[in-house]
Amino acid sequence: MVLLDSTFIIELFLKSYMEEEYENDYILSKPWLKIGISHDLILLENQLPFFILKELHNQFSRSEENNNISFRRLACKFFHLTGKKLLEKEIKHFTDLIRYFYYPSTLKSGNGIISDLHSATELYEAGVIFRTSEKGRMLLDIQFPNMPLKRCTCFNCSWLLNWLPCLKCFPCLEGTETFLYVPQFLVQDKTEGLFQNLMALEQCPYPSEAYICNYICLLDYLINTREDVELLIDKKIIINMLGSNEAIATMVNKLGLEIVETGSCYFGLA
Repeated sequence: MVLLDSTFIIELFLKSYMEEEYENDYILSKPWLKIGISHDLILLENQLPFFILKELHNQFSRSEENNNISFRRLACKFFHLTGKKLLEKEIKHFTDLIRYFYYPSTLKSGNGIISDLHSATELYEAGVIFRTSEKGRMLLDIQFPNMPLKRCTCFNCSWLLNWLPCLKCFPCLEGTETFLYVPQFLVQDKTEGLFQNLMALEQCPYPSEAYICNYICLLDYLINTREDVELLIDKKIIINMLGSNEAIATMVNKLGLEIVETGSCYFGLA
């Protein structure tokens, strides 16, 4: 069964890599079917060891055309993973591969957990300016360069400039604005299932590097109500493909209930 599944995956990845030549393929010609298979391939219970797929690909992809295409490259192309080099990172399986492309290499485990944090609307009312990160940053690369979030007072220069924009003519005040840079988060039908699998993976091999869990916990603090979601959508931080802002808040809060943190990579933000 493992050999049969592996052969199917390798053939699918090769055809997907050369999609123009296989545009009439039964799977590739049906986008909904390819998306469904892609979703099944990242479910934790469906994983095959990456090294088995890699070795089989090396053994059976002998044609001159495919000889220089590594299996990692095929997998990244199939799952649309870009923006980060794999280097010599040991990949356990596809779920592990997806996780690797969500966090920046500079992210480090935290020594403490976030026990209290204001919601997005509360931070905004206090003067925090939400901005989307520049393109190319990993999803988990959240930056808050000015000050810890929970120390942000209800009255600061950002708050003052927000309500009295005429004061922006004073450079000394404008330079003290407080920004929170957050990469865009695309929320669609498969998002909840994807993150459930990524979070489940982190509980075993990555208990001290549970970056996905840390990210969801941070979102759980920022998003409590529909108004929080609406604010983040307005700031172009969340892209809502679900249709309901309330559904996003419910999804994030539900995911947050499944996590017991022992340390957070965002501890410094709080």
